[in-house]
Amino acid sequence: MTNKNKDYIFLGLQIALFVAYLLPVLLGSFDVSHDFKILFRLIAFIGLTFSLLALISFDYLLSPFPSPKKNATLKTTGVYKWSRHPIYTGLILFLFAWACSNGNYYQLLIASAFFVLIHQKARYEEQLLANKFKAYKTYKKQTRMFI
Repeated sequence: MTNKNKDYIFLGLQIALFVAYLLPVLLGSFDVSHDFKILFRLIAFIGLTFSLLALISFDYLLSPFPSPKKNATLKTTGVYKWSRHPIYTGLILFLFAWACSNGNYYQLLIASAFFVLIHQKARYEEQLLANKFKAYKTYKKQTRMFI
């Protein structure tokens, strides 16, 4: 399977999970106190902010695909200093925290599936980045995949 095919499969699955997360499905729920609801929503907001900071730092080089663009540079500063995949990290934080704030088991299930998919996508992306950038191996040793 070519890199381009893998790119489209990862993106398609990611979009499908986002859509599934938004569906009004209730497979059961759990009670969340008002204080915890606020806490989880704050964590969700922090996750979105983290992703947004990473998005802003990429300008025109951003791509929804794991394969790096031809003119890509290795980003190791800003939020990339704390996480090799800050966009993914923020999205994972958001999905789990929002599901907890809603007390929704279905959303937690989708968030878990999203985490598994994103972990595989990140591992694939890291193989490609290591092939493209000699400094990636050192960066990988110094920086966590996710926070």
